[in-house]
Amino acid sequence: MGKTRTFNKEIYPCSRTTLTIQQVKDYFLEDNLSVVKRCINNYRKLQKELEKQTEQNIAGFVKYYQGQEKEVWILLEEVSFNKTNDNIERHIKRLQRFLPTTPSKNGVTDEQIEQAKLYPIQDLLSSYGFKIRHNMCQCPFHDDDTPSMSIKYNRFNCFGCGKKGDTIELVRSLENLSFIEAVRKLI
Repeated sequence: MGKTRTFNKEIYPCSRTTLTIQQVKDYFLEDNLSVVKRCINNYRKLQKELEKQTEQNIAGFVKYYQGQEKEVWILLEEVSFNKTNDNIERHIKRLQRFLPTTPSKNGVTDEQIEQAKLYPIQDLLSSYGFKIRHNMCQCPFHDDDTPSMSIKYNRFNCFGCGKKGDTIELVRSLENLSFIEAVRKLI
């Protein structure tokens, strides 16, 4: 019978649980951040190599095939490139979440934007005096006798005027604020 490996809860307090990005960042050592950066750089190199290979393949198709057959092969190559490139880009974005965030020029970080988007939209609309019933309320952006704004998944969508968005967009529109001002108001 094989050995089972158990973790010491004092050394690894988050073992066998789902870790948040912040918890992973807290447990990462500085040395491991260089590994993440190296992985991102390797993915970027892979993207460039893939792009060169695709260009070479398309040039070969142009040289050897005629008419519609050539166009089909070029289209297939471009679709293949786009799928692979999208997968690489997804991996890069996942890795970038582990890098330390620095405030942008405007002083708002990605975490603050996410925190603002997580503000409960029902609470926000209630604070502006709108009554919500069965995830519907009257739209604040046009004259509305009956509720036409749907609220689901912390987003709003008005079936009357077509206005839709998240909590940040709602605050921006109601108070005529910039994106940064709306984020700061919500956090």
